[in-house]
Amino acid sequence: MWDEPRGADGKRRQRKKGGFTTRREAQSHLTDVLAALQKNAYVQPDRTTVGEYLTEQWLPSLTVRPSTKRAYESHVNIYLIPHVGHVLLQRLSRGDLRTMFATLAGHGVRKPLSASTLRRVHATVRVALNAALADDLILRNPAVGLKLEVPRKPDIVVWSGTELRTFLDAVTDDPLYPVYLFVGMTGVRRGEAVGLRWSDVDLDAGRVSIRRQITQRGRLLEEGAPKTRSGFRSIALDPRTIQVLRRVRARQAENRLAWGSAYEDHDLVFARENGTPEKPDHVSDHFDLLVLKSGLKRIRFHDLRHTHATLMLSNGVPAKVVSERLGHSSIALTLDTYSHVLPALGEEAAVRAAETVFGSDAHA
Repeated sequence: MWDEPRGADGKRRQRKKGGFTTRREAQSHLTDVLAALQKNAYVQPDRTTVGEYLTEQWLPSLTVRPSTKRAYESHVNIYLIPHVGHVLLQRLSRGDLRTMFATLAGHGVRKPLSASTLRRVHATVRVALNAALADDLILRNPAVGLKLEVPRKPDIVVWSGTELRTFLDAVTDDPLYPVYLFVGMTGVRRGEAVGLRWSDVDLDAGRVSIRRQITQRGRLLEEGAPKTRSGFRSIALDPRTIQVLRRVRARQAENRLAWGSAYEDHDLVFARENGTPEKPDHVSDHFDLLVLKSGLKRIRFHDLRHTHATLMLSNGVPAKVVSERLGHSSIALTLDTYSHVLPALGEEAAVRAAETVFGSDAHA
């Protein structure tokens, strides 16, 4: 129980709050309230529920990327509202959130949520409650400081240069061969490849500029800019890729004539026969089928990107160059992601250094 600021009539007003799972949680909340009162940060009592706040105030006010907003909406509707939507916003405690995440980790909606998904949902809660805190609707953000399991990084599986060559030789006649070659030889993301336009390609200079991407949600395709500033980049092309892209452009010119007015020209490099965009999910699914038929080691479509990076690092390309080529936000991210390559590089560097000093005697 605590004293609120006196009303207009000057009379003393007292408040009390229950619903805490532990005495420590109740004491912590009381401490926050008293500290807030001392700082004149008192919030007016309100009966708005978490669900009402999220759907009626927070989500409508967001000015973020459409894909980001859809992810927030999904988390709110699938996880947050069913578990804590009925709780009053001002009474939401860390214990409520801890119980929700324990339930989601145990059996989720249809199956237990992975640690990485739990962390994304937690991030959504934290962002939403930070907004409520900034608007003086709550005294503190109970999502801050909540500990969740750290997700284990999945093992990266890549092909050797020989395996990549074997696959590409086997699918040369496939309509999506140019996409697979392009990703394998540039390391771009799936959406960046599918969203590449001819206006961003200079075959004479042997370079492409990554300025946009196409993402897929269900049947909906959405074109947008890369997520980060580092995603905007210029990438050098090898001679074989340049040759294949010239053939792609010539084939598109033939398709444009064959389809006539029915051709939909979106200026896309990797378009379907009638000019419409390739669906990212179809590109990945078809790749899985081709890999299965090839008999090669199973990798995901995204692992073509990892394969490209690993081959570059293994052949002595500086990590900074690889980082910029991949569009990573920092060289530290590149080194951390491909740390499995570094031990071998270190051994090779040691041998080369010794050879520089001792020549043939280095191996004595």
